Amino acid sequence: MTSFSRKARPGASWFVCSKARSTSSISGASKTVVVTLGKGEFFGEMAVIDGSSRSATAIAAAPSTRVMRINHARFVYLVSQQPAFALMIMDALSKRLRASNAVTFRAANP
Repeated sequence: MTSFSRKARPGASWFVCSKARSTSSISGASKTVVVTLGKGEFFGEMAVIDGSSRSATAIAAAPSTRVMRINHARFVYLVSQQPAFALMIMDALSKRLRASNAVTFRAANP
């Protein structure tokens, strides 16, 4: 399977799924599927925003998977020039953080 980004490597790009097939984010040595994404969904925003290493590896779930790669400079331009784009990214980050918090809370309070 094709890998688009690898955990712990620097992240200088943001990716948007451009074909209906999905990508999966894999975390850790156990290769746990964190999320499966479809057309129009995106990944890589944390690393491109803060310059840190990737938090997961993204692989193609099917051979026909296609993604559009947006480099850091273009991402910053879009955020600075398109408020709706910036709000879309913030909305997605907020939803992902809430979902992560819910999982953590459930694990801590069985």
